[in-house]
Amino acid sequence: MAITMVTTTMPLIDGSPLAGVREQRKRLLARMAADLVLDRTYADHQAARRTLSGLGYAMDDIVMLIDDARAFAVQEAVAAAMARP
Repeated sequence: MAITMVTTTMPLIDGSPLAGVREQRKRLLARMAADLVLDRTYADHQAARRTLSGLGYAMDDIVMLIDDARAFAVQEAVAAAMARP
């Protein structure tokens, strides 16, 4: 059985490059994480979901990215705490 790999040079159906979609997802993930840090709801999955939903994020984005957004938010919160004197 052969494994087919998708490269970033293949365009999507609308003609936009795949790399652009990845960058958009990274920016969306960073915004979601920043919102979770601001609301301090990154520790609880349900609270994080309610926060992101209340801020108008699309439900499919929340479902796909909430775990990564929470992990990124925790890293940011820990880094901020460690940076305080």
